[in-house]
Order: sequence, then C-alpha cells, then structure tokens
Amino acid sequence: MAPTPPDLTSLFRAAFREHQAGRLSEAAALYRRALELSPDDARAMMLLGMVLADGTDLAEAERLFRRCLALGSDELVSVAALDRAEARLPGAAVDPLGHSRVEFAVTLFELAKLHQRRGDEDSAILLFSRALAHRPDHALACNDLGTSLHRLGRRDEALAAFDRALAADPKFVTAWRNRGFLLLEQRKPAEAAAAFAEATRLAPEVEEHWFNLGTARLALPDLAGAEEAFRRAVALDPNHVEAHIQLATALEQAHRAEEAAGHRVEAARRHGVREEACTGPRTLARILVLGGAGLCNASLQFLIDRSRFASTIAYVMQPGQADEAQASLADKAADCDLVFNAISDADQGGPFLALAGDFCARLGRPIINPPDERVVRTSRDRVARLLAGIRGLDVPPTRRATRAELESLAAAGATFSPPALIRPVGAHGGEDLERIENAAQLAAYLRAIPCAEFYASEFRDYRGADGYFRKYRLIFVDREVYPYHLAIGRDWKVHYYRVDMAEAPWMKQEEEAFLADWHSAFPGELGRAVRAVAKRLDLDFAGMDCGIAPDGRVLLFEANPSMLVHLHDSKIDYPYKHRYVPRIFEAISRMILRRVAAARASDTEIQPRIDAA
Repeated sequence: MAPTPPDLTSLFRAAFREHQAGRLSEAAALYRRALELSPDDARAMMLLGMVLADGTDLAEAERLFRRCLALGSDELVSVAALDRAEARLPGAAVDPLGHSRVEFAVTLFELAKLHQRRGDEDSAILLFSRALAHRPDHALACNDLGTSLHRLGRRDEALAAFDRALAADPKFVTAWRNRGFLLLEQRKPAEAAAAFAEATRLAPEVEEHWFNLGTARLALPDLAGAEEAFRRAVALDPNHVEAHIQLATALEQAHRAEEAAGHRVEAARRHGVREEACTGPRTLARILVLGGAGLCNASLQFLIDRSRFASTIAYVMQPGQADEAQASLADKAADCDLVFNAISDADQGGPFLALAGDFCARLGRPIINPPDERVVRTSRDRVARLLAGIRGLDVPPTRRATRAELESLAAAGATFSPPALIRPVGAHGGEDLERIENAAQLAAYLRAIPCAEFYASEFRDYRGADGYFRKYRLIFVDREVYPYHLAIGRDWKVHYYRVDMAEAPWMKQEEEAFLADWHSAFPGELGRAVRAVAKRLDLDFAGMDCGIAPDGRVLLFEANPSMLVHLHDSKIDYPYKHRYVPRIFEAISRMILRRVAAARASDTEIQPRIDAA
C-alpha cells in the first residue's frame, strides 16, 4: 500500500473531527479536498458517502459507495453486479489498490443502510448479507439485517439475525431491544421481558428500556413487575406520558382505580396541548382532538390522515386538575377548523363529556361525535335498550348491578340459565369478563374482582356449525358501514389479540372475504340490521362487535364510539387488510373535509366564540 502523504493524513484527521462533531458540511468539504489529492482513496469515498447519506444527497452518496466498491471503475455498479466487484478482490487482506477487506465490508454496510433508508429492503438484505460475508462479526450489520427482514415479515430470520448480533456483541443494547420487540410481536412476552430486562441491565439509565420491560410484563400479565418497570420509567423521565398511561393500565388491572386515575391525570397534564404538523404538501384543515383526562378516549392514531390534516391534541380536566398548559387551549383551539371528540366511554367519560360539551359550545366549530347524549347512551345497559326492536338483531338483556346485589344472588344460591356474563362497569377488551352459571362461581368471581359496579347480561352460545366462534367488527363512519376485522377462535371469549388468525389459511381467507364484501357474512335482513344499528346510534364515528346468534340473527356484543381501528398488521401476513382497512380512514377524511367545507361556506370568516377562562 502506498504511503499516505502527511498533508492527506492531516486532512483526514481534521475531516474526521468535524464528522464526529456533527458538522457535516465542513467534514464533506475536507473529504472532497482529500479526494482531490488522492482521487482513488477508498476511505475518502466511503467517509464522504457516509456524510452525504446522513444528509439529503443520497444519490451522490450511492455513487461514491459504488465507485468505492468498483475499486476505481468509472462504471456505476448495479446491485446485481456487486459479485463482479467482489470477484476482483484477492484472497489477501489487502488488494492491489489499497482497499482493505474491512473497508469493503463497511462500504457494503453503508450502501445497505442507504437502501434501507429508501425502503428498498430486498436490496438492503442482499447488501447486509454480503457485508457479513466479508466481516461475519459485524454486529451492526447483523442487527440492521434483522430490521430489514422484520419489515418484510420474515420474523424467524430476523430473530436469527438479532441473535447473531448479540453473539458478536453481547452488550449490544439495540439488538436486545429489537429482539424484545420481535418476541412481543410473536406473542412470547416472557422471552420479550427477558430481552428487555437485559437492556435495562446494560443501560439502566434509559427510561425507554424500563418502559419496554413494563410493556412485556403487562402482556404476561405480571402486574407487579409491570408496575415496578413503569415506575422506574417515570422516575427517570417524569414527562414520559405513555409510561404514566401504561402504569395506570397496570394499576387498573390490579383494581387500584384511584391510583390509576391519578396517573391518567398526570399523563394529561404532562401531555399538555400538543401540535402535530401536517406531513403533506398542503394542510387541508386543522383538527382539535379533544380527550378527557381518564380512561375514556378512543384511539385516533390512524383515523386522522396526517398527510392532509394538522392536529392540536388536548385533554379536558376537571376543576383543580388543570394547569397552565390548559390555559392556552382556548387560544390554540381558535385556529382549528373542526373538533374531533375522542371522549368515547360512556361510563368513565361522563364528567369529561360535560366539560368538553361546554368548551365545544363556546368554540362554535363543526364537531365529529359531539360530546352529548348520543355518546352517553352507548353504555352497555342503555345501548341494549336503544337498539332493542331492530328486526334481525339479537340484543341480550343487559343491566347494571351493584356489588351488594350480586353478593345477595350468590348468598341465595342463584343459578343462571342461560349463563350470565359479568364484567366490571367501564371494562373493555374482555378484561375481567367471566361466564357465570351458579352461585359458587359468582361468589368466587366477586372475591377476585373488587369492583363496586358490574354489567350482567345473558350469554348466547354463538359457535358455528364447525365449532368455531366468530366475532365481527364493523365500523360506522357518518352512519355508513365498513368492515374492519373478523376474529375466529375455539373459545367463546374471542378477541382479535387473543386468537391466531394464522392458525389455518382458511381463517384469513374468510376474513379477507368479509373485508371485501361484508354482506357476504351479513346477507339480506342481517345487513339491514347492521345498517339500522349505524343509523340508530347516530354517531359520526362508532362501531359494533357482533356474532351470529343460534337463530341466525345478528348477535350484538357492544356498539359504541370506543372501537379501536389500526393498521399495525404485517403487510406480508395480512396484505388484504392493507387493501381494505384504509377505506375507513379515507371515509373519515372525506367526512372531515365535507364538514369543514360546509362550515367555511356558511361563514368564510368563522369567528371564535371562546369565553374568558
């Protein structure tokens, strides 16, 4: 290898100092000067490419990486031609052009990162693999290979790549974290918790590792362990809003409602009034998302298209809870075109609905799901009365019962035929939901669940002729019906997160058919019953969970505006969801644009009507 001139060495040292300090333009200028002195210097090409890849000039970065790999050739090498570039390398550690094997591996790695950044995961995987062929112990390449594999849904290969990264570097915290996320996704919370625990051991000062550990423990469920981890997270970062929320969830599941409520208020206070900018070229409207400082809000993460709309997100609080951040809500809300009320739970959102209603009345903007009686009447007992009498719909009688009433039934030796479904008021997702047939079961349930009020309804055995239970979720946008998902399981307590729809190909095929045409599962009178529910609820956004009753009618489980709608599912495993579910988001966007356009047409200079705080 030819000796490096002293002035070139000085340039490299100066450039590297600028590079490490994050002064990328200065570093790039120095690397360019180095290339002027030594046009075929592989290090200068690679390092300048790294600087440009950190910025925005990805095209020039790629040209430099490929020139580096081509060992001075003027030809821009395609990904498929990299084999030819590698073939020019001799077996020795240093090739005739002074290009070390390690530099070649690092250049391949940097080019792979560039392709990964562009979203070209297939090319990234090929390039990471080739980098690892030259340097098998490159832990970063192993980890990033796992990331690209995971994005393509190749989970087993991704896990093997993360494990390979950890074999090369057992202290690689990011790989432990990635391993934990993947295991959690694969419904292996115990193994995920072990991975996150190792991350906390290696970096105990990072609050996010404790939060991840709490999330895995909550999924086990290990409520005490989850509480401990979330408390460590909020101790390290008191402003970690999601840690406060998940700590509240753990406390609620442990039936410590008062402590949980304090953390939900703290989460709302720490959240304050936040702005989310539109990510598209033009903001079509600004939306005020209004929640309550409690366990009462629908998740709007996927429902508001950030490429079209900017958002202001805030929570109303009861008197004595609000702080200075809430005082600015009126001023920031005055710039919004529309309010999306996220307070959706009729049981836990009552006080916040009233506060939000007063605020919205003063604001004078169009409202999605006005915080009024239409939300209040979606509690499980009231919605059963609201929807009674719809032809083709089976609405099991539901009533609200105090603990004392249920204890009296248990003491009297009551039996339940048909069986009763008992759950705490305000519970969702099957939490603490049990089927009760006799007094002994009821007494045991009450000993285990220390709540004051419960909902009791009649159980229907809704299994199909094939022995499987099916629960359908349909979403209502501006009173129109859109299918969202179908969960199929062997147990009566069917929830999408509890079942494995990949258990058999026919399950996903059946769900795809439902999403393509929901009338295929609800023909004729059944479809008319579903549409009648949407009309009678009279909400801008809501939904229903239901099955098919033994007599062939639609069997209502619940209908309210709290329905979770997301698109977290893998594109590889559930490609059909990514075709059909976005129709819901598009319908919501159209509804928002219609409401805003109507308001602007009626008053092009909408004046805010906010009273003094």
